[in-house]
Amino acid sequence: MKVSLLRRVIFAAGLTGFLASVLVHISVISGWDAQAFPINPFVLHFFAILTFGLSLINLFREYMEIPPAHRPPFVFGVVWSRTPKWMLAVLALVLAYAVISFFGAIAEGKPGIRGFSGHWMLFFLAAAVLAFPAAGALADSGSENYESVNSFETPAIPLFKRATKGMAGPALAWQAILFLGFLILAAYFQIAILWVPTVLFLLVFIANAVIRVSAVKHLITKGSVERSTFKCEYLVYDTLKRFELPLNRLKVKLTEFLIRGTSLHRLEVFDENGKLILRQNSNAEWDYRKLKRLADLLQGA
Repeated sequence: MKVSLLRRVIFAAGLTGFLASVLVHISVISGWDAQAFPINPFVLHFFAILTFGLSLINLFREYMEIPPAHRPPFVFGVVWSRTPKWMLAVLALVLAYAVISFFGAIAEGKPGIRGFSGHWMLFFLAAAVLAFPAAGALADSGSENYESVNSFETPAIPLFKRATKGMAGPALAWQAILFLGFLILAAYFQIAILWVPTVLFLLVFIANAVIRVSAVKHLITKGSVERSTFKCEYLVYDTLKRFELPLNRLKVKLTEFLIRGTSLHRLEVFDENGKLILRQNSNAEWDYRKLKRLADLLQGA
């Protein structure tokens, strides 16, 4: 399922509204007069409800478009499968903060913008989470129709580009933006409590980058079958390696798995002792059909 334009618009509106609500919230806490804003901040109240409502309607529409055989048992299973878990964790933290902030404002006799702005943050961020622009719960696995080949070649893309393009790029980019946003807010407004999520975002970003680099460390760049021998060149990180092995000593495994609702494939080649020789995950250079052609080539199909 492709990401629709409506979902992208809702996601952008949700993030924009969330950042605007954060600025309003911090400004009121810092003692700024609400009358100083060029626009009445309560406009965000209307747009928060509108954006969240549209995200729910769009989510249910996409859920019903999934064939029943592949449809998650619960509609929010789609959100769970395609949304980064760190983003769901942030939403949970914002929910807790919004409740505490609201009742704290009531206790202090200030239930106005200070109390409601926490809810604006929550609804805008929830809309962005529901409309996160990853592929839907059903991604195209590719057609079974393909041409047989005896050789193949792909560009030797450096590790940095492999780790920051395709699925990895947007997720890492948003984490970096959120980290910089909290860093700027913490430094500019000098609010000590903001340093906690800032450090957490930094740790999550580093951990996620390490995981993604590990996932794309292998890249098959060249290979051919000559006289029942498989000759291959591939990158491990940025180191080029080569090997030659008889086809009758190779074992090939092509599996499908899901990441955030996106159907991906992994080709693994083992030697006669069951030792993993190389691994290739599907990406922009290696789609399902190309992996299937290579698997059939190695199996002598």
